[in-house]
Amino acid sequence: MIHHEETPADTALIIESIWPGYDVKKAKSYLYTCLSYLRRSLQEHDVPISVDKAGNGFTIRLDGAAADVTTFEGMLDDMLSEFPASSGINESIYLGYVAQVSGLRDKALTHDLITLQPF
Repeated sequence: MIHHEETPADTALIIESIWPGYDVKKAKSYLYTCLSYLRRSLQEHDVPISVDKAGNGFTIRLDGAAADVTTFEGMLDDMLSEFPASSGINESIYLGYVAQVSGLRDKALTHDLITLQPF
């Protein structure tokens, strides 16, 4: 949802991303339970982030907080703007960025602490 910024992430997309192939009815229940726990945890720790129902999905409002990926992409854009497009450096930096992000995503998805499992 953070990657969608304030654009609603469709419930079916969230479910398929987290629990692919699970019974939709059960997975929807899992999702609502997880979001309830997330909201409660954010509130208990005074984190200024809110999770809201929006249409057929949900949004996360960061309320002034910055997502690390947004900050990182801004830094990348700043770096790329320093080199002329014709130098080939932009392509090298971009390809390195894509490889790095892919590796980080793979690590995040396989790490036990952040992999979501159904109840």
